[in-house]
Amino acid sequence: VERTNFAAVTLIQSKWRCVSITRAFQRSLRAAIILQSWTRVHSAKNLLIHLRHELLVWEVERTNFAAVTLIQSKWRCVSITRAFQRSLRAAIILQSWTRVHSAKNLLIHLRHELLVWEVERTNFA
Repeated sequence: VERTNFAAVTLIQSKWRCVSITRAFQRSLRAAIILQSWTRVHSAKNLLIHLRHELLVWEVERTNFAAVTLIQSKWRCVSITRAFQRSLRAAIILQSWTRVHSAKNLLIHLRHELLVWEVERTNFA
């Protein structure tokens, strides 16, 4: 009887240890799963923060690039307009000088004809 009692006690202790170890393993497993999920959430949050930062940097760079492009475009427009105005003034001055020169030549020619006409008139009169 004592031997069967001892065997029963040993069997109960063995089953209890099995249940106890199984419960401890399940608690450890749940803790590991919670830790892994927390780590994944933390990593995902860090990745999201990093991606948002990169997006902001990209948007700022894009805005800066657009601003620089606009400034360069406006400067080219101003520069070309100034060059055109200089060329236009030079053309106007050249045209003016040409007209003055033509007018002087015409005046000289007309004076010469007037002089010839006066000489001929006095010779015939």
